Amino acid sequence: MAKVKASSEDVHIGERIKRARILRTHSQEKLAEFIGVTPQQVQKYERGTNRVSSATLYKISSSLEMPITYFYKDLDQPDYPDQPFEITKPVAELLNLYNKMPPQRQKDLLKILKAFV
Repeated sequence: MAKVKASSEDVHIGERIKRARILRTHSQEKLAEFIGVTPQQVQKYERGTNRVSSATLYKISSSLEMPITYFYKDLDQPDYPDQPFEITKPVAELLNLYNKMPPQRQKDLLKILKAFV
């Protein structure tokens, strides 16, 4: 049986799943348990090796508290660029803290950070 190459759309959605999972500080095991699959299956989704059904994407969206549209963002752009930075645990922690701030504090923090650059 011939091996089928993952489509660019499947790879894109898989990358978005992985990014959201890391941002939410979920392990593959935790996500797998929530959506009812094995951690290996989550890994295949993240690589784009296996296509994610709409029902499964809905469960992933709920688990990661991300809107469904997040996984399709920028999909219509040809040659979707790699992420501009690596999302490490400290970066994910910073983003989570930022998202918990009130909007005015977010704006204030951005002003401070821009002053350092």
